[in-house]
Amino acid sequence: MKQVKRTEDMSPDGYLKLIWQEDGDIIVVAREGGADAGLGNSVEFCSSGGHSHRTLDALRELYRAMEADNRGGYVTHRREQRHQDRAGRCGECDDLISRCECN
Repeated sequence: MKQVKRTEDMSPDGYLKLIWQEDGDIIVVAREGGADAGLGNSVEFCSSGGHSHRTLDALRELYRAMEADNRGGYVTHRREQRHQDRAGRCGECDDLISRCECN
C-alpha cells in the first residue's frame, strides 16, 4: 500500500488523501480538519470487478499529480509546461527549446 496526502488550499487543516492498495484499488479520503484517525469520509474504487475504470484511471493520474505537487516546482503557465513535457523540445514547433521562438 502507498498513499499521498495533499493539504487543501483554503485551510491548513483539511486534506485529500489517496491510498493505492496492493490490489490496485484506490481509496479516496477527504477530511476537514487535521486529525488523521481512521479513514473518516472515504470511498473506494476497485480495479477488479469495479464499474468505474475511467474514474480509477483518473484517480491514478491524480495520485501522480499530488506526488508532483508535494515535490514542488510547479509550472504556472501552460506554455511553459508544454515545453517541459517534451524533454527539451517545444510542444508547438518541435524545435529545441533553446532555439524556439514560440514564446
